[in-house]
Amino acid sequence: MSERYGIGEVAKKLQVSTRTLRFYDQKGLLKPTKAENGYRFYNEDQVQQLQVIIYLKELGFSLAKIKTLLQADHAQESLALLVNAQLQSNNEEIEKFQTQQKQLHDLQKILTKQSNLELTDLTKMMTNETILKKFRRRMLIYGLLLDAIEIIGIILVFYFGKRGNDIGVIASVGIMLLVVVFGAFKLSLNYYKAVAYVCPHCGHTFVPSFRTFIFAAHTPKMRRLRCPDCHEKSYCLEVGR
Repeated sequence: MSERYGIGEVAKKLQVSTRTLRFYDQKGLLKPTKAENGYRFYNEDQVQQLQVIIYLKELGFSLAKIKTLLQADHAQESLALLVNAQLQSNNEEIEKFQTQQKQLHDLQKILTKQSNLELTDLTKMMTNETILKKFRRRMLIYGLLLDAIEIIGIILVFYFGKRGNDIGVIASVGIMLLVVVFGAFKLSLNYYKAVAYVCPHCGHTFVPSFRTFIFAAHTPKMRRLRCPDCHEKSYCLEVGR
């Protein structure tokens, strides 16, 4: 006769509460065996099933999915499908939290650089930052298109050069330079019109001249500028206008 375990014994053995085991019973995941005298107990197989339920729950599976798995005819195939789905769900959650972490870091930078920031100003700045991120993505696409045009121009130069077509070479170089230079200037101008900068010393938000903007050293989100308010030169945080 297999060994029997009371609900308290199982709870202690698996390090869960008796309330959790009763909840699993109510949800139909695993019902303890009922003896003739009305005593409810778990046998060894049921304890092992409870261990599986607890393990899957710790991995993030919902009770509904675990119940479906326990009732499935082909448990291994069903488990593989559930694992893939859970991995996808976890990746989405990780991406969401990474986005939140990045937003929190951006907010932290703004708060440390602007001591007199009002909540209305914060709302405006964060809205502008969201718009700026979308603008940066569009700029990246346009930049890739310019790169593609440049590559096509170089290919055409080699193509006409091998055939001794000097007019074709000159035309290819001229058109390529015209499109790339004009496109780069237009992209830079549009970007300039979309951004402002926050001084890390005094918290002043300002817009530099276009010439200064073009030639200043910069990182993806900061630019080395001189603040018109405190006149300190340093890397200033880039924000949307």
